[in-house]
Amino acid sequence: MLKYDNFYFPLLPTPFIRRNPFALHLPHSWQAEVTEYYLFVTLWMMGNYGANVLLPLFLLSNGYSLAQIVIVYLINEVSLIFFLFFTSTILKRWGFRIVLAFGILVFTAFLMLLTRLEHFHDFWSALPFLAVVFALRGFGKAFLNFGHEVFMIKVATMHSGGKSVSWFRICMIVASVLTPAVVGVTAYVYGFDIAFFCLAVLSALSMIPLFLIPNHRFQIKYKPKSLVPLLRTRIKKRYIFAEVGRSFADGVIFLTWPVFVYLAVENVKDVGFITSASAFLSIIVAYLVGKSLQDSKRSEGIFRHGVRISAFFYFLRAAFPTPILLVLVDAFNRICESVVQVNYETRCYRYLRSLSDQNKIEIVHVRCLVIECVYVLALVYVLVVALLFETPTPMMFVIMFAFAAATILLMTQILAVRSPILAPSHLWLKRLFRKG
Repeated sequence: MLKYDNFYFPLLPTPFIRRNPFALHLPHSWQAEVTEYYLFVTLWMMGNYGANVLLPLFLLSNGYSLAQIVIVYLINEVSLIFFLFFTSTILKRWGFRIVLAFGILVFTAFLMLLTRLEHFHDFWSALPFLAVVFALRGFGKAFLNFGHEVFMIKVATMHSGGKSVSWFRICMIVASVLTPAVVGVTAYVYGFDIAFFCLAVLSALSMIPLFLIPNHRFQIKYKPKSLVPLLRTRIKKRYIFAEVGRSFADGVIFLTWPVFVYLAVENVKDVGFITSASAFLSIIVAYLVGKSLQDSKRSEGIFRHGVRISAFFYFLRAAFPTPILLVLVDAFNRICESVVQVNYETRCYRYLRSLSDQNKIEIVHVRCLVIECVYVLALVYVLVVALLFETPTPMMFVIMFAFAAATILLMTQILAVRSPILAPSHLWLKRLFRKG
């Protein structure tokens, strides 16, 4: 059962909505709090993307090996999985908004602590500090990831799945366009500590739109120990394979791509510009794909071809270690990725919502757990390959990207996980397709 605070009831018809007088609502066709949520996502993802770009480069420029960098990121992932088991308790006790606020506070503290990294001169002296810092990052990301999935499944995709997912994708792309170039220049001119401080400010600013969102509260009737039996007996194996296809390649690229670009251009400023330029072209694509998903037959063909092309460009980027070609190849890859990710996420949320006999918060917990376990596997794979090479070489990245690209093809397994979209509880989708 869903409870709301005293501001307004977003799921009621528009004439009966009581609005928060302090919220700046822009005209849109979704629930009243979605605009504020998208602004929140954009700001905190700017802090997240900036850290993903700068942190590996900072460690690499200070003499850390790629294997050592992967080890500290594994600490982050293991702590994230551990803290996921506490998120539902916080959600039940204090509500959706407090979960996200708590995650933002911890993530901002993580970014502030990164400004102290320059005081350590080698990996082993910094390892205890890095372990604490990355465990803290995992703590914050556990709450942020969990809160986001709750919002997407319980609120945003209830009436307009394709549009909601495409707008979230656009928020991510805007953050990935703006942040890398800005923080790259900041780190190049003023140093990494100032750049990390700027990212912490962006993360903290996301609290403003967050507190314009109603504090949804949920009745939770499951215990974390029930997740494994649910995962084994109720969740379809094809869905798990599809999540492997989605998350494994992402787990490889989010750490190795900044390192690969940095080794190609040898300049943190240029890394930021290349990352921003290659992300810009995919904004319009994400929006158009979200609208096209109303045609289920057409979207299935687009998705199949998009997965194959995305896998091809994912691998191809390792073959062009020059700035202009990196921009072009990565731009094409991001365009294909927008087509694939919006389509995939829409189908994924549709399937998860179709499990009407299961507590949706429990389903959220299962999905977060699956994704993070796949990320651990991806980082272990990167670590194994990195240990086979004394120093990063083009061949090392070719090997990493080739296998990760092959796993992307597993994403098409989501097409076999069909939800009962025309069942009585999903009549809104039937009306949506008729409008298309």
